Amino acid sequence: MPEKDFQEFYEIIRAKESDPDTPFIRTKFIPEEGSTAYGPLQTTGPRVETMLNTLRGSLTEGELSALSLLRDRQKLAARYGGSDRPTYEDPSSPDYKSKEFLDMYDYGGNLGIDDPDVLAQIESAQKKELRRHYANHSNDFAAAAAAWHGGDNWKAGKPSEKKERTVAYGEDALVRLSKRKKKMSAGGIVDTYGRRLI
Repeated sequence: MPEKDFQEFYEIIRAKESDPDTPFIRTKFIPEEGSTAYGPLQTTGPRVETMLNTLRGSLTEGELSALSLLRDRQKLAARYGGSDRPTYEDPSSPDYKSKEFLDMYDYGGNLGIDDPDVLAQIESAQKKELRRHYANHSNDFAAAAAAWHGGDNWKAGKPSEKKERTVAYGEDALVRLSKRKKKMSAGGIVDTYGRRLI
């Protein structure tokens, strides 16, 4: 796969998944079933486990260590954040945790991961997983984008709102790519939204 194609895919997915000012946080989106998605590419706990198994041969020691830390912190987030948080807010309870602690693991929290080297290792590993994912979808931009958002088996089952959002996610990624290519062919540099920068 041409590196340029993958780089465009990566930049568009990263822009769709995270805020450029605060990419290393637990998702702010709170689905009914909960989520521990984290980082620039918003990898969930189960995906991190897949990465630790599937990518083991291609991950550096630093990436393995960073992903293991992330997975441990995602488990804490699932325990202390979201709908479980009130259990730990009562100061008279033996399970009480401070507001700072709970904020760290709740939606929008940084999971207590703030070492720049560890953050760089997490993003590097996420990028390797995205590359594997893109190749598994035969470098089909829209299909790979939809499946990154909705999971590889997102088409299974009955029609649902989630499926509609997943289709829209893939279509939006393709629109962004098209705008980007169009503006680049006209000259200059564009961002992941297709806006001309220079």
